[in-house]
Amino acid sequence: ENYPHLFRLLERQGLIRHIRDEVFAFKNETTCTSVYSRILVSKRRKLHATVAEWLESEEQTVLSAQQVTPMLAHHWMAVLEADPDPPVDLINKTVGYLKETADIATNQQAIQEASKILKKAMNLASLKSESKAKLLQPLRLHFLGLAMKDVHEFSSKNMNSSRNSLNITKELTNVSSLSTTSSSSSSDLDTLP
Repeated sequence: ENYPHLFRLLERQGLIRHIRDEVFAFKNETTCTSVYSRILVSKRRKLHATVAEWLESEEQTVLSAQQVTPMLAHHWMAVLEADPDPPVDLINKTVGYLKETADIATNQQAIQEASKILKKAMNLASLKSESKAKLLQPLRLHFLGLAMKDVHEFSSKNMNSSRNSLNITKELTNVSSLSTTSSSSSSDLDTLP
């Protein structure tokens, strides 16, 4: 395997750029998406799992927890989406990372982004009855707390933010119907607004 030669060739062709040491990145999103779409789903799942496991390992000392948590949520979500029957423990772990990522977004005042992340977590928690019973109600309460935080912190500054909070609260009502649904498929994750 002559990867250094391959990387230099791809760099000369303008497809990737050298970041540092053995780290390269695609120069544009289109190339990245095109290459990614050609990787077999089973291989993608293994690659995402490998990256997530490394991020969780003690070998990873470069990135902060605030940087790593959203990456872990992303990679474990990709593993779950490629698995037709994901294990409950992986669902629980991924929901935990999504919740932490939503907290990070909330702390950065990205309330709408936090809302989207929590909706993904709630849909994911609804995939299996074992995780649904354990995770869904706390996530709903977290979601409601997010709307209340938005109302409390921003209503005096910006009336639009209050409207956003009301929209989040209305969405919570819609999302709460998930608990009455007997099952969800992984494609439900992609249908969130």
